[in-house]
Amino acid sequence: IYLKAMRNAKSEAATAFARQVEQSISSYYNDNGELPIPASINMKPEINLFITDTPGGLGPVNILAGDNPRSVKFLSFKDARNNKDGVVYDPTGSRITGLYDPWGNPYFIILDTKYEERIIVPFKTPVTLNGKRSAVYSAGPDRILETRDDIKTWSP
Repeated sequence: IYLKAMRNAKSEAATAFARQVEQSISSYYNDNGELPIPASINMKPEINLFITDTPGGLGPVNILAGDNPRSVKFLSFKDARNNKDGVVYDPTGSRITGLYDPWGNPYFIILDTKYEERIIVPFKTPVTLNGKRSAVYSAGPDRILETRDDIKTWSP
């Protein structure tokens, strides 16, 4: 019973954090009139999936953490332990090099880079989310995407 309760608590915390990321993206959009898309890919709207354990995938995360023209922090992060449940920084402590869920999975962030308020989650059976500018998900406790225990910011 204790292990199940701990797993449920971790899942709830990871889902709440994923929703915070999604909400901070909305706040960034409301303040800046654009999504937190790195300048290097801003002109390529076909790139909309960011995986938070890759340098390119961390662009939006670093922007939300304050690496933006006004140096505004839209989201705070806790430090990860053993690449789990938080962020990992570069040796200087100035850039985020990884963002992980409680089980060590990266988060997947999808941005509406075409500004259509429509997200298509690239699952085997794609999920279309209308009226959204972003979606966030991770593989969850079993570390396998597209299973019942996935962490995600939308309802089925």
